[in-house]
Amino acid sequence: MRRYRLAQEALRLAREEQAERAAQEAQEELNALLLFRNDLGAYVRLYTFLSQIFDYGNTAIEKRALFYRRLLPLLEFGRERAGIDLSQVVLIGHSAGGAVVAHIATHRPDLVVACVMISSTGLTAHLVRAPMQLLAQPLRLAPVRTLLAPAIRRLYSMQGFPRYLTDDERAFALLDAGAFDFGQHRANLAGMRAPTMVVWATDDPVIPTGTFRALADAVPAGPRLEFPNGGHNVQKTHAAEIAAAITAFVG
Repeated sequence: MRRYRLAQEALRLAREEQAERAAQEAQEELNALLLFRNDLGAYVRLYTFLSQIFDYGNTAIEKRALFYRRLLPLLEFGRERAGIDLSQVVLIGHSAGGAVVAHIATHRPDLVVACVMISSTGLTAHLVRAPMQLLAQPLRLAPVRTLLAPAIRRLYSMQGFPRYLTDDERAFALLDAGAFDFGQHRANLAGMRAPTMVVWATDDPVIPTGTFRALADAVPAGPRLEFPNGGHNVQKTHAAEIAAAITAFVG
């Protein structure tokens, strides 16, 4: 977006000064950026069609299509803004993302007006932390990751995580979870000041219901949504209800 704005300005100045070569270079820059946007659109359309016919067997292709699909709406050249307004931030985090929410809310309370924590890491370790810690060192070795990859894939599938994650991404996420600093997390939770919504399902296979309820008691007041089912990825299984609740919460 910034490159497009700069190229537009360069083209305007070149035309005012009747600098033909500079105007041509600026126009070529604009054309290249427009071609880039069109190519992204073509990739997404082609992937959307062909993925219904072929199994690519390559998660990188799917991830690229997902990224491009989200990027395209942002490439509205000519409608770019000078900056991003961060004066009224609402933070939403799922699972370990709840720790990110707590960290930012505590350290930048001047920016955050509300928080939403979904199936979030609580004050104490969850059920699989001990096995994760045991696996931590062996998983640093590529042959071990390859050997355990099928079991780790099944573990992630049981918890409803997306298939496009690579084996290394899954393994290193387990490493991160095993090394998580609960002491620092508890300090961040205690420092939160913004109204906070907490959402969870009682059949979560990763984090016990008691942990979620303790988290709900520890953070600032706000809506509490407890579903009888939905698993760890309750933001998918109860997407409509949660979206409506967030909209009502933050206005």
